[in-house]
Amino acid sequence: MSKHSPHRKGGRKRFPPRSHAREPQTEEERLLEAAYRSALGDERLAHDDLMGAIDAYRQAAQYDGNSVDYRLRLAEAYLFAEQPLEAYQQFQQVLRQAPNCSEAFLGLAEIYRQAGRPESELAAYRRASALAADRAYFHYLLAEAFWRRGLIRDAEAEFQVALTLEPDESLYYFRLAELYLREQGVEEALMALKRAVECAPWDDYYHAYLGAVYAQQRRWREAILFFQKALQIRPHQRCHYAMLGEVYQSLGLVEQAENCRRQAGTLDAYDRDYIRRLWEGARGHHPGRPPLQ
Repeated sequence: MSKHSPHRKGGRKRFPPRSHAREPQTEEERLLEAAYRSALGDERLAHDDLMGAIDAYRQAAQYDGNSVDYRLRLAEAYLFAEQPLEAYQQFQQVLRQAPNCSEAFLGLAEIYRQAGRPESELAAYRRASALAADRAYFHYLLAEAFWRRGLIRDAEAEFQVALTLEPDESLYYFRLAELYLREQGVEEALMALKRAVECAPWDDYYHAYLGAVYAQQRRWREAILFFQKALQIRPHQRCHYAMLGEVYQSLGLVEQAENCRRQAGTLDAYDRDYIRRLWEGARGHHPGRPPLQ
C-alpha cells in the first residue's frame, strides 16, 4: 500500500485458522469477530495474499458495519489489487460514514489519476491535504499533482510545506531538485540535492545524480567526487563506473576512463536505461528514477 496508508505491509505474525460452531450472535461477539477478521486481513496482506486480505476485510466490515477503519482497509486493499471500481465504491462508502476522512480522499485521488481525470484528481488531493494539514506526505502528493498539471509555483510551495513538516525526508528534497532542474535553475537544484544526500547518505543514486548534475555543468572535480562516493556505497554498480568513465573521458584521462570501462564490463538493457535516465534527469528532462534492482 502507499506510504499514507496505516495498513501497509508490516510484521509477519501468523494467525491460526479458526472455525465457529455458530455465527456470532451478540453484538459483543460480532465486534470481536470483526476485529479478528481485520487482523487476519492485515496478516494476509503482509504475506502478499491480496484476495485473502480483501475477503477478510470484507467480512470485518460486515460484522461491524459502523467501523470506518475496516471499510477503509477494504478500499485500500482493492486499490492495491488494481480493482479501482470496487475501491471507489468502498471509499465513497467511507465518506458517507466519515465525510472528513483524508485517507479516503487520497484513495479517490489515486483512482482519478489512474483514470485520467486530472481535475477530479487535483480536487481530491487538495481536499485530502486540507484535512491532513499536518501530514507531510499528503502535501508531497499534492505537489506532484500540481506538477503534473504544470502548476509549478503551487508544486514548489507544497514541496516546501512537506519539508517544513518533515525536514529530513530525502525524497522531498530530491523531487524539489528535479523540479528546479526542469523549471528554474541549477544552483537551487544543487542545494536541494545536497540536502537529499545529507538526509540519505546511504543512497548511492542521490550521489550519482548529484555527480551527473555537476558533470552537466562541467564541474568535473565535484562530479568525480560524487560518483566515487556512489561507488563507495555500492561498489559493484556497473552504471556508476560507466558514468565516471565518461567524465574521465571528457577530461582526456584515457587510462582512468579505460579502467572504469573495464570495471563496468558489459552493460545490459537495464544498465543503459539507468544511465540514460540519470543523464537526462541531470539535464532537466525529468525522466523519473529507474526502478530498483
